[in-house]
Amino acid sequence: MERRALPLEPGFATLIITAYEGDRDSERRYCGRGKAQFKDGHQYHGAFSNGKMHGEGRYMWDNGTVFEGTFKHNAVEGKGTYTWPDGSTYAGDVLDGLRNGHGTFSGAGGFPVYEGAWRAGKRHGSGSLWYDEDRECFYRGDWSDDRREGEGMMHFSSGNTYVGGWKADQKHGKGTMDWLDRRERYVGEWEHDNPHGHGEHAWLDERPKHADAATQRQMCNRYCGEWQAGHRHGMGTFSYADGALYKVLRARVTAASFVPSLLFSLHVHAG
Repeated sequence: MERRALPLEPGFATLIITAYEGDRDSERRYCGRGKAQFKDGHQYHGAFSNGKMHGEGRYMWDNGTVFEGTFKHNAVEGKGTYTWPDGSTYAGDVLDGLRNGHGTFSGAGGFPVYEGAWRAGKRHGSGSLWYDEDRECFYRGDWSDDRREGEGMMHFSSGNTYVGGWKADQKHGKGTMDWLDRRERYVGEWEHDNPHGHGEHAWLDERPKHADAATQRQMCNRYCGEWQAGHRHGMGTFSYADGALYKVLRARVTAASFVPSLLFSLHVHAG
């Protein structure tokens, strides 16, 4: 799935007020409730203190972006909601105008949806991301600098799942992938989104008990050994449900040589 960039918080370029309506204190500074028009076309409606935006308010940029929530000494800080021109929203904690703490982002049209931890405007910490409207494809786990990193679980719309390590938005480290649609499982080491290192792959065959019988029995086959970039490579052992056992020594055995479906091309809502 194509990775979408999040909309940015616009920030304050200038805060030169050209028009003001509202309360003032004894020193003619803005206070209480008021409305301000800025030189760059932005507007603010809300609380003032000592001449600064402070308290609950609503700030509207000239590009259509809106923040409604708390302000502290002319900075967006506390809790609030951003709404962008494309319909994307963020509701939660903010610091220095950036998403920071806990909050929920919803993309244009209502998805994708991310709920969890943020740091300096990026997903960072523990959180969940739902990719589709039906919430059938989702990731739940650790994030770092807006990417999946650490430990997490990816559930694909097909029902397939991956549970394990992540690095820079790719499967990395130790993990388990279950292909329910292909009745296959890989448990082991990963690198750059592919099995790499040591791991075990199991797949099921179906075979009729009798030539004229509709009943099927499952036959489980396994390969346990070394992998390189998604292919079986190096030392390993094949064990088949019929009792056959084969050992491979330092040979490169491509996945397609044994199981055509095992090409490890995971282009299904990879996120």
